[in-house]
Amino acid sequence: PAARGHGLAAHLVRSACRTLLPPPPACEVAARRCVKLSLHVEATNGAALRMYRRLGLEERRRQRGFYSRLRGGGTGEAVEMAGFIEV
Repeated sequence: PAARGHGLAAHLVRSACRTLLPPPPACEVAARRCVKLSLHVEATNGAALRMYRRLGLEERRRQRGFYSRLRGGGTGEAVEMAGFIEV
């Protein structure tokens, strides 16, 4: 909780995406690099939804029951998000 709101999660997401990209050609080092990302986040996780929106992801759809099989019931609604993140 003490680390919340300092951008650590956004930094980790960008760092993970950077790690997945191949090294850029020498002529493109200064160019902006983006990675396409798609994920699911629990609909009740407002902080995560806001962070992913700030990173550039958009809500694609909601899936009721997505997490319920993991938690033994409940709606377990997931928000599917996708978009491009600059790394």
